[in-house]
Amino acid sequence: MQQALQCPCIADLRASTCGAGFTEAFTCFLRSSHPEKGSDCYPLFDKLRQCMMAHSDEYADFSPSKTAAK
Repeated sequence: MQQALQCPCIADLRASTCGAGFTEAFTCFLRSSHPEKGSDCYPLFDKLRQCMMAHSDEYADFSPSKTAAK
C-alpha cells in the first residue's frame, strides 16, 4: 500500500489541496475487494471530484484537454 502511495506519478495529486481526499479514495480502491473493483469507493471519488472542481484552477493541468495536447 505505502509503495503505491509513494509512486512519483501521483506525487502532485497527493501534495495538492485535495491530496488527503485523493489518498483516501486511492487507498480505498487499492483495498477494494468488491467484484467491480473500486465501485465501493464511489462516494470517496465523488468527494475528491467535488474538491477538485472547487479548486479547478489548481487542477487545470489535469484536465482532459491539457493531457490530450501533451
